[in-house]
Amino acid sequence: MLKQIKHNNDLFALIYSSEDLEEGINFVTDDEAILQLGAMKRAKGYVIEPHIHTPFERNIIGTNEVMYLQEGRVKVTFFTEEKKFLEDLILEKGQWIVFVKGGHGFEMLETSVLIEVKNGPYAHDMDKIRFVNEE
Repeated sequence: MLKQIKHNNDLFALIYSSEDLEEGINFVTDDEAILQLGAMKRAKGYVIEPHIHTPFERNIIGTNEVMYLQEGRVKVTFFTEEKKFLEDLILEKGQWIVFVKGGHGFEMLETSVLIEVKNGPYAHDMDKIRFVNEE
């Protein structure tokens, strides 16, 4: 089941579980998202034809990231772009999260394995601003 984290009608994150996948391709993000996330559930013998992705220039402002919790449990804390606390959520094994807007932090509640994917190239010091949660 897809969960949305919203504040003032702005989408901050999408969370879903691999257990909720239906047969076929399941896109969580819409066509306009700067990072596309979809998952496929296909029966044995299903074939995806070979293909090549055509190169073309994309203009992207911002960074989105996707994290998949392969093992463990993680508390995710969400913040506005003004660094104000929004809410906490517990991410369970097998869940995916797409960060769209705002800030976030993590606390490992168990030894955990998080797999992260985000748009690049990585911009080092320009890529993020670290801050202290004052709440």
